[in-house]
This record gives sequence, C-alpha cells and structure tokens, in this order.
Amino acid sequence: MNNAMRMWIRDKDETPQGFPLKKLLRGVRSLFGDEHFKVEVFRADGYGFQINSWNSTLEKEECIVVDFLVLEKLAEGTEEWFYWLDARISSVFCSVRLGLHDSSALYVEATKTVLTKLEGLFVDVYYSTVSE
Repeated sequence: MNNAMRMWIRDKDETPQGFPLKKLLRGVRSLFGDEHFKVEVFRADGYGFQINSWNSTLEKEECIVVDFLVLEKLAEGTEEWFYWLDARISSVFCSVRLGLHDSSALYVEATKTVLTKLEGLFVDVYYSTVSE
C-alpha cells in the first residue's frame, strides 16, 4: 500500500469485545459500495467457535478468505468476540487493512484520503506511519 498510514481507534463499546469493530467494518464497507466481497484474514484470536476455528486454520495457513458478511456478524462482539484480528479488504479502487490489536485498539491502514472518510465515525483516534 503506497502512502499508507495507520489510524488507531480507541473508542469503546459495551460488548464483551470492548471495541466497535462492527461500526468500523460498516464504515469500510461503505467505501466499497454494494460490491459483494471477500476478506483476507491473517490473524484471528478470541472467544467463540468460529473465531477459534479460524485461529486453528491460521496456525497452518498464512491467511484464509472469508465472506464479509460472516466477519461482520462476528464483529458484533456479543456471541463471539475478537482479542486480535488482522484482515484486508481489497478491490480495484481501494485496499484497507484493519483489525483489533491485542484488545487495546482498533486500527485501519489505508491512504490518508480513505482514513479521512472513516475518521468522523469515531471520537478517540490518532495516526501513525506504516513501515513496509
């Protein structure tokens, strides 16, 4: 990702997960329009059958590809929740890497233009550079 930056999000919510991951995913989805897409998941640690299944697979594989709607459902953070998530959503026009970093903050990695579109959804954000 050329010229990528990382936006850290420290907003909290009332779910056991503690962070508004679903809100972040919905914001990212709005960038991609009505397109139906898959998500590459590189890390998935947390609580629940599906998340633990992904984690087991990722012990053997570099990444797995999942349907966005499945990830969005898990991101509610109520029946299952993440402690750590690292995923990428890409299209011809845009690539976004996002996740939850060790139960401490959400993050989105993208161009500054993309991050600016998402920033208004959250209150407690800060930026860092991305080393490639």
